[in-house]
Amino acid sequence: MYLYFTIYIYRYLIAHRIRSNFLYFFFISVFIIPTPANAQYPNIQFDYFNTSNGLSQNTGCTITQDLDGFIWIGTQDGMNRFDGRTFSNGNNGIYGSNTNHQNHILHAFVDRQNRICSSSYGGGFLIFDKTTHKISILI
Repeated sequence: MYLYFTIYIYRYLIAHRIRSNFLYFFFISVFIIPTPANAQYPNIQFDYFNTSNGLSQNTGCTITQDLDGFIWIGTQDGMNRFDGRTFSNGNNGIYGSNTNHQNHILHAFVDRQNRICSSSYGGGFLIFDKTTHKISILI
C-alpha cells in the first residue's frame, strides 16, 4: 500500500511537470528515505556453549551438520557432536576403540556416505565413519 502511494505521488509530479527542486527534495525526504525495513528480526536468541556445557574446548574452528541432524564442531581439542542437548567428543566415546586421532581440527564437512571428513592441524585428512566408529587417516 505504501509503495503504491509513493508511485502515485511520483507519477503526479511527472504528469504535471512539476520540476521544482523543493518538491523533488520533499518527495524524496518524505516518501522514499523513511521506508520501513521489514526484514529485521528483533528477537533473535543465541545460546552460547563452552567447556562447562560439555564442549571439549572453547574455540570452535569449524562446524558442519550431518544427514542425521547432528551438529559437529571441530575444536583445538578434537571433534564434538552436538545432538541438540548434550555434547559428545572423542574423550567420552564417540570414536569407539580407535582413539588415535589428531586433535586440532581445522575444517570439516559431510560426504555422500554421511561420514565426517576433516583436516587437522597436526597433519592428515581424517574420515570418521559413524557406523563403525572408526577413523581413517588418509594423509
